[in-house]
Amino acid sequence: MKTGPFFLLALLAGFCFAPISSAVSSSEALAALGACLEKNNPQLQPMGQTFSLQDSPHYVFYYPLASPGRMVAAVRQEDGLLIRDPDGLKTLAGGIYNDLILRESIRSRGFSADAIQTAVDASLPVLDDQYAKVQVFVSQINDKYPKLSFQNLQRRLEALRANTDLLKLQLSDTISEEQLYLNYPSAEGSFTVIRQYNTSFNSLFGFISAYDEYSKAITDVERQLYEQSVPDPDNKNINTNLENLRDIGISSLYAKAKASDPRKTLAGLLSQSGQWVQDSVSSFQFQDLSCRSNSAYDEAVTQYNGILKNEALLSSVGLGLDVKNVKTDWLPIEQDHDKRTAESYADLLERLPKVKTEMDQLTARYNAIIAPTTTPNKPTQQSDPTIWIILVLVLALGAYGVYMYRKKQQEESEGGFDSDAGHH
Repeated sequence: MKTGPFFLLALLAGFCFAPISSAVSSSEALAALGACLEKNNPQLQPMGQTFSLQDSPHYVFYYPLASPGRMVAAVRQEDGLLIRDPDGLKTLAGGIYNDLILRESIRSRGFSADAIQTAVDASLPVLDDQYAKVQVFVSQINDKYPKLSFQNLQRRLEALRANTDLLKLQLSDTISEEQLYLNYPSAEGSFTVIRQYNTSFNSLFGFISAYDEYSKAITDVERQLYEQSVPDPDNKNINTNLENLRDIGISSLYAKAKASDPRKTLAGLLSQSGQWVQDSVSSFQFQDLSCRSNSAYDEAVTQYNGILKNEALLSSVGLGLDVKNVKTDWLPIEQDHDKRTAESYADLLERLPKVKTEMDQLTARYNAIIAPTTTPNKPTQQSDPTIWIILVLVLALGAYGVYMYRKKQQEESEGGFDSDAGHH
């Protein structure tokens, strides 16, 4: 296939104007966080991967869930901007808190959806086997002891089987959502996963409650054996078979859930979410203001002290009023710096640019006063080309006139010689 010049131009244009990624790296994000914030928060941890808000990836930094310290900071991957918008930061902080619940509480304590599903999957064949045994067992016992009732036991076993299927379905949904989240962590996704876990834990305890009712039904049949004075060895054999029915392969999961109810743990952590988010965002805002205002103050106060040191000199060249204005405007800055509150730091950052401009202007005026006066060189005037053209024409005409004059003189001289020769 032939390619024309326009195709080649388009191809070259595609290379020339292809967008270049400006996304920052994790090390650049740490630099954007600033040495001051990093130094003041040595336990601040980065998330192992980016964390998104509204499809925009961020590098996030936070304290562990169990840490007494609280702060959340975020740097946008696209442009390396440190996030200071309180609403965006609160949403990110809420998502980070959910992520910490997932990783540092749910998964670390063995209550991940996949771990629960493993235990439930292992119980399913046992449960089905127990269901078949109950049918045979009941038909055999009822023939000999028709007054023994197994109806409640059968109903509870069927309810347990139904709750097992419901739990398995719920766990499957939670695992899918969690996998999506772990592949692409985001604030929005974290809220979805935590809601899924809340539902799964409720289903887990619905399953455990159904098992408790099933176990009570077994105990009820054992009580009937005692009340109806079923003799041995049948009494002993029936009791042994009934006790065997209790084991459906969930003893480890059952004991763990009963000892450390993940529903209550999750509910307790979620009840603290609002305060954790507020404390973390407020801590960042205060420390960010403190670091920025102190840095700006330290830079400006050096210049201000220089002006104070040279106040007499500046006044001697007529800049006393300028110095007075700088001193007047500097006073509230000094007061803001001494208060060390979030409001005073914000006020300092707002006031400082005006005073900085005044100090720069004062310095510029002084430099202009003491600068040596120099006479500017007169610009060289360029000759008008028209004059040169006229001059050349005049010279040319003059030369032509001289040439014609000489030629005429020569002609006349030659003509006179011929005439004289004729007279001889």
